[in-house]
Amino acid sequence: MEGKTANRALRGALGLRSIITLGLGALAATSALASSAFYVSTDGSDSYTGLASTHTGGTTGPFLTLEKARDAVRALRVSNPSTGVVNVWVKNGNYYRTTTFTLSAPDKDTVYGGFGLGLTRLVGGRPVTGWARVTNQAVLKRLTGAAKTNVLQASLANNGITSPGTLKRRMANWDNGDNSALELFFKDAPMKLSQWPATGWATITGAPKGAKGKVFTYNSNEPKTWQKSADMWVHGFYATNWSDSHEQIASYDATKMTVNLVAPGPYYGVGSGFRFVFENILEEVNKPGEYYVDRTTKTLYFWPPSPINTGTAVASTLEAPIVTITGGSNITLSNLVVEGGRGSGVVINSGSGNLVQNCMIRNLGRMGAEIKAGTNNGVSSCEITQVGETGILVNGGNRTTLVAGGNYADGNHIYNFARWVRAYRPGVALNGVGNRASHNIITDAPHSAIQAGGNDQVVEYNEVARACQETGDSGAIYMLGQDLTQRGSIVRYNYLHDIFAPKWLPKGWAENPGIYLDDFGSGMQVYGNVISNLTTGMLIGGGRDNLVDGNAFYLTERPVVVDARGKTWAASFFAQNGPFFTKLAAVNGTSGVYALKYPALATILQHDYTAPENNTYSHNLVPATWMLNEYSDNSTIALQLAIKTNNLAGTDPLYVDPTQGNFSLSPSSPAFGIGFQAIPVTSIGTLSTPGTVVNNLP
Repeated sequence: MEGKTANRALRGALGLRSIITLGLGALAATSALASSAFYVSTDGSDSYTGLASTHTGGTTGPFLTLEKARDAVRALRVSNPSTGVVNVWVKNGNYYRTTTFTLSAPDKDTVYGGFGLGLTRLVGGRPVTGWARVTNQAVLKRLTGAAKTNVLQASLANNGITSPGTLKRRMANWDNGDNSALELFFKDAPMKLSQWPATGWATITGAPKGAKGKVFTYNSNEPKTWQKSADMWVHGFYATNWSDSHEQIASYDATKMTVNLVAPGPYYGVGSGFRFVFENILEEVNKPGEYYVDRTTKTLYFWPPSPINTGTAVASTLEAPIVTITGGSNITLSNLVVEGGRGSGVVINSGSGNLVQNCMIRNLGRMGAEIKAGTNNGVSSCEITQVGETGILVNGGNRTTLVAGGNYADGNHIYNFARWVRAYRPGVALNGVGNRASHNIITDAPHSAIQAGGNDQVVEYNEVARACQETGDSGAIYMLGQDLTQRGSIVRYNYLHDIFAPKWLPKGWAENPGIYLDDFGSGMQVYGNVISNLTTGMLIGGGRDNLVDGNAFYLTERPVVVDARGKTWAASFFAQNGPFFTKLAAVNGTSGVYALKYPALATILQHDYTAPENNTYSHNLVPATWMLNEYSDNSTIALQLAIKTNNLAGTDPLYVDPTQGNFSLSPSSPAFGIGFQAIPVTSIGTLSTPGTVVNNLP
């Protein structure tokens, strides 16, 4: 193996920010072809020509709005159809968006790039001013301790904010497209909606009306101090450690310590011993950084973490995405900060060759960037943090024809995401056919860092650390299951490290492995990964036809765990007219393009499709005394069916310096005697070339 530098992860934390903040420098001279570039500035005017970066007199100067620049580009192409690439340079400053900036087919071959010594920020919110001490005695009575003198209030109406939005039932089990309600950001960081407990979780002590009764009990006197409101909510993992939701409170009895939830209630019901928090409670604004929205009086209450005049407070207002591309081609967004909206940052609905590059995407209610369809669209070299759900969603391709989408997330730094929905909202999600997550650095995730479903997806050269911090039965790289026709995906050359289950999670098979092929995940190749400092390296959940080859393990208690769940607790999946047969029929899995591409699927009905057959484990380096272990499901079928060849188990492979992340091999390593292939670890997590950039910045 090649060596690996210990400080490479700093590229994501510092390098991208430097690109956005400092790397552009002053504006270069205007292009010789003036019509090939337009300029936008916060001190511009839409009555200017847009052909100069500064106002020099008359009508010569930059535009004020992105829409005017977009329309000027369109007009240029109408008058001169042979016009090639057009640059729209957007000067540093704050562009507060009240509507989505929409781009479509007429906007092809256009670069929207920020320039200047500061940040070019597209903000889906409004600054909040007019803060004052709380003087209303009724409100002061509800505040406690130091909050009485530290909590400030501001009128939303006086700040032009007519709708604070509503809290909504949002959950891990499906994406219903709901945005967040109004959020508050201060000094470019999200503040915390008031909740109790302020940190950690409260515990459900009982379910008086059964698991599906929507009623649970707790054990605390704290709610007795609250004034009841119709806008009180709870957020929790009510019956599992892999599904959370925000649920509205129908009523609660503080004396009996009982909460009754609005129907339909949590997806999996409620159960004793699980966890939740109360949220949106005025009385619990009792620490710096917390806020509460009174939607009746349209008043925002906030305890700033530092004096309010030391930073800008911004309330999110825009419900729709900040930027959308629909049907366009070769449109590039570069060196922009996209932030502060209630929805997603950038959404590519369709089109080809569109690119979001070198952008900072942060502080959003939903996702950072969404690629919903189209081909060869990408998000590259961006910093994405503090978004409400998934960092980057990548869809594309056709599961009926197996035509690839070719969409990608490449070279991004994604961290501290999934603020609202904590489970099944990864740093990167791949769906469809033939898309890619590569060279990303993803850290500090409550659930998975990368999640992939569909066919022929590629997950490669990513570095992942500190994932799965709040959930169980998840995986740092999590391959969706429950469909044996989802095949052909590759997980290779990733570095996964320092991933552990929360301390409260019961020990066992669900201890958040580095790579998880869940519920019959089949027909995948997992090779050349470095997996270090985990309890469970990999979990193969009952699937078949998988190749696990040439992976390097270190400080991993259980390198590979396998099971035969189709023979035991999950056997109902294979019942007649059950999911297995329904999903196989939906894509004609045993004939046509599926049979041609996946021969093992063509003959699957001729085998014991409930069993984990034809899983091969070869050329893996395992310093532990054993490599393969079966989860205790009252059978040893998975071990009996495992094909094990040329693994180095129970022998030190002689990594050069694994404690410093150097997994190169000593010349005398016994790995060379089993046919082990070198892992290109110096390329993991580093920037790659996603394709030809349309133009450089000025």
